[in-house]
Amino acid sequence: MKKTLITAALGLALPMAAIADDPDKHGPVLFGYMQIAGSQQFGTGGPEGIVFSGNRIRLGVKGQAVRGVDYFFHYKWDRLWQSSPYNTSYNNGQGFALPGANAGVQDAYLDIHLLPYLSGQAGKYRIPLGLERVQYSGAQLPFIQRSMTQSLGGNRSIGVMLHSPDLYRTKAYYAVGIFDNNSVDVGSAFNSYNVALPVGGGQTQVGGIMANGSGRYLFSAMVGYRPSPMFNVALSGAQAGGAQMYTLNGVRVPAAKNITAWTIGVDGNIHGLKYLAEYAAVNSYGGIEGLGASDWYVAGLANLHEMHLTPDWLDLEPAIRFESFQMGGNAGLAAVTRAARVKSIAGLVNGATLNNLTLGMNYYFNAKNPHAAKVQLNYVIPSRIGDWRAAGNGAGPGNGYLYNTLVVQFQTAF
Repeated sequence: MKKTLITAALGLALPMAAIADDPDKHGPVLFGYMQIAGSQQFGTGGPEGIVFSGNRIRLGVKGQAVRGVDYFFHYKWDRLWQSSPYNTSYNNGQGFALPGANAGVQDAYLDIHLLPYLSGQAGKYRIPLGLERVQYSGAQLPFIQRSMTQSLGGNRSIGVMLHSPDLYRTKAYYAVGIFDNNSVDVGSAFNSYNVALPVGGGQTQVGGIMANGSGRYLFSAMVGYRPSPMFNVALSGAQAGGAQMYTLNGVRVPAAKNITAWTIGVDGNIHGLKYLAEYAAVNSYGGIEGLGASDWYVAGLANLHEMHLTPDWLDLEPAIRFESFQMGGNAGLAAVTRAARVKSIAGLVNGATLNNLTLGMNYYFNAKNPHAAKVQLNYVIPSRIGDWRAAGNGAGPGNGYLYNTLVVQFQTAF
């Protein structure tokens, strides 16, 4: 046993020593975090109780391959609350399987620093769309869940991007990229039945390489200005082609030729008083021509320790957020959904709105390293929920709550 341990230790140490001897290399650095949550809803009219889950569990490695070339790899085990055999096979009598754990590669990319004002990035990573979505990692979110703009953004995809975090030291930044519009992660406006197929004519793949594309892509860009920690503004947009038929209960619904989204957001920290606000909109929501959606939210937090109102050991941060999500469609789409006898969508296209008010409290165990260990408490109060409840619990937008919900989450990170 001792020989086995010594051999394993040498096997790990030798590559590390080789890296350390190369002055062009930095790292690798191992990082990760874990979020364990418990939540309960009220007023559902059915059985209610606390349910525990692993909201986000992440592990990654990053570093410098050679001078000017960085790498980043990030794996996830999210929604870890139910053993995998039941995730796809257990049917609760309502015609769908219960959701469960979601594991996979979250990020995998190279970042090549070409010039002081220009870097090139290739791989799988966040599409530059949405301030909260791009600039707040899951470990640094001020609330347990992201806003409902999650379902109007782009999440992650595979592609190439040019960017700079500080253009000519002006505090301005930008990112512009082209992505495969079929590999966008779920939970976004661009992941639907109506995105273009990833391949065109000829061979679909040779070995592990996709050989010929469909000629349809997702384009995305972001520009922003951050003169100080007190103020940051970002404007972003994206467009993807769509080319498939959309059928609802045997009736053809007009499929979108393209899906376009844009967002504008601001945030900042003024001596412990933090603010965050964003507006997002998308046409052809879900890839359906004529169906649009928008969301806006405002949030404020007060870190009592940063405001010198509490000592180090009592780093409390009250938080509040209000947001409003609206879905609407034109008369032609409403007529088609009525013909398809789909009451859920026919109701939603007539301007249904879902509001969520979130009252929160964050406690950081170490004020010098706040995200290493923290506890978050959120109580969500929804309103204007009639249409959404009538359409079914699964009809709400991403991260939207249809019932009063209490959530407590503990996080550790390194």
